[in-house]
Amino acid sequence: MTTQAANSLLAAAKAGQKDEFYTQSSDIEKELRIYELNEMDADHVTAWSKGGASDLANCEMLCVPHNRSKGNR
Repeated sequence: MTTQAANSLLAAAKAGQKDEFYTQSSDIEKELRIYELNEMDADHVTAWSKGGASDLANCEMLCVPHNRSKGNR
């Protein structure tokens, strides 16, 4: 494999990590766990501060660590 081909594959893998469905191995146990309601936060998919509505279409439930790490995106 050429260096250019390897770099292209590496770039594609890094881009894939930004995909919303990408889960690192260390997070899989957390992803498969069923959380209690008090361990979850309601999250705005489009941040409220960026004009996101507070309605069901723009809401998702996330575990507290994932919601807090998401920040104001």
